[in-house]
Amino acid sequence: MNFEQRKIALSKIIDSLLKKELVGDFTYSISYSEQYNKLIVSFDFVVDVRKMLEDNPEYDHDYAIGIWDFEDIINDTLKYVGLNMHNSTIFYHFTYSNEDIFDEEITRLKSRIEHKLLDMGISPENIKKIDPWVNIYYGDENPHMRPEVGATFIKNLDDWEQVVIELKKFIDYEIFSTKDYPYLNDLALNNGEIDYWFDY
Repeated sequence: MNFEQRKIALSKIIDSLLKKELVGDFTYSISYSEQYNKLIVSFDFVVDVRKMLEDNPEYDHDYAIGIWDFEDIINDTLKYVGLNMHNSTIFYHFTYSNEDIFDEEITRLKSRIEHKLLDMGISPENIKKIDPWVNIYYGDENPHMRPEVGATFIKNLDDWEQVVIELKKFIDYEIFSTKDYPYLNDLALNNGEIDYWFDY
């Protein structure tokens, strides 16, 4: 079977089997590497963030499980039809929709961090210089999301290590112990932690 025949056969498999098993929006492309004599299959997924968050009214349990299990679903299906990693290479790419669902919580947390720094005796001028930030990391090759918090030039502060310790305690409390950040809390619990970028 030449490449074009294999491509047509694989396309039929994806269209008939995988599109029934996989959730969400995705596209795919199939190419061939002459150097390695392998099929190259690339999947591009779009993840609806709203359906992944348990505290969101639009949360969809089946959708979330399907997104997390995407790789097993694809590999099991391709193995079933005799296509394995010895004669193919599979790439995954993820983009995300409705990320603005986090905007309100990000703005609230950033504001409270700035107020905490003021309470710790940091001047408004220095707070502006270190520019504390809150961000969501989105995985490109897997559907991974996690909260990140950091600040620029915080090492320029006197006793900056103690400042960082206090900030981490404060942010942990805000996200895990208050009810003001249901979506950031969801991501942090799924990730197991919050990623901090204060002392890099």
